[in-house]
Amino acid sequence: MRFFGPTGSSERSKGEVHCRERGFDAIGRTRLKGLVFVAVMSGVLSPSTAHAFPLTGPWWGWPWWGTGRAISAEGDIATGYGDLASGMGRWADGTGNLLRRLAEAESIHTITMIRQNEYIDLSVRNAALRHQARLQLAQAKCNMARDAIYRRVRYTPNDHDIENGDALNALVRDLMGPKVHPSVMRSEVVRIPEKVTEQIPMQLPRMGVVIAPRRLRAEGEWPELLRAPALARGRRAYHQAVDAALTQGARGSLPTSVVVVVDRTIDELRVGCEAIAATAPPAEVANARGFLNRLSKSARMFHQPDSVTALAAILGHPPKSVAELVGLMRRHHLQFGAAESTAERELYQDLYPSLVQQSHLVVAHSPKPGLALAVDAKDAKQAPR
Repeated sequence: MRFFGPTGSSERSKGEVHCRERGFDAIGRTRLKGLVFVAVMSGVLSPSTAHAFPLTGPWWGWPWWGTGRAISAEGDIATGYGDLASGMGRWADGTGNLLRRLAEAESIHTITMIRQNEYIDLSVRNAALRHQARLQLAQAKCNMARDAIYRRVRYTPNDHDIENGDALNALVRDLMGPKVHPSVMRSEVVRIPEKVTEQIPMQLPRMGVVIAPRRLRAEGEWPELLRAPALARGRRAYHQAVDAALTQGARGSLPTSVVVVVDRTIDELRVGCEAIAATAPPAEVANARGFLNRLSKSARMFHQPDSVTALAAILGHPPKSVAELVGLMRRHHLQFGAAESTAERELYQDLYPSLVQQSHLVVAHSPKPGLALAVDAKDAKQAPR
């Protein structure tokens, strides 16, 4: 039975010789051809070995039954080079695909970063705009609240505005303004209570001190605990030291030794108060401590040269009119402090109508009332008591 190719004697003898040389002489021809067929079909169907057996004959060119070339070492070498070239080609193709994919990924990453940066920039800008809008809204609210407070203090003050000095300071600022000449106030004299500046607190803002001689004298204002017989000597020493300091201050020269005596007498009263505090009610002890703290705060005016100069002007030449009071406050940069006692509150209530009257007179004698001073009609009424 014939499976492949012609069966000539010469070709058959060549195949037999070749098979014997290859060690196939013990295998029958039919069986050998079947095995070769299986091997060839396996090589054809296997992608990794199909190229190793070129199909060059009428029956695939196998030397033992066709006219193809025989398998040799040169063919194996050529096959190896072919495999190498095929592998290099596949490696180059994979490298090219990798580079292309990397370029696409880099492009996508660049576009993503650009969009992210644009998003962050727009977000920051929008946040800044919203923050600026909130600041402007808060500033507008502050301005509205400030204007409302100023209009209330300036035109319709209540008792609190007058007693803490805000209403009086607003009027004095208007009278000190550049649109009001001092001669205008001197032409219309408005009297004020005698020695009122000795009894009301005058504040020196840049130094943080209050010039209040009446508070230092403390006449009839001692708390119950400090009126104890054990502290009588300390009280007399304090009054003598304060009187000496105010007398020297009115002359414009206040020695340091006098100031030291005032501070020492306050410290002695504090020590005496603590000595009897164990047997006194807690409320009286707290009241006495607060009173001594206020005395120490009032005595600070003796430690500042500017406040001593202002004290000499207040005690040495007390103003008798609103014009003189405004001039004194302008020269020494003074303001009205907050009233703490009932007597100070009553003095402020009496002084406020005088300042209002002076403001009306300034407006009446100004050639251009609208430019001189803004005075509301409600100021004509006397301050509430």
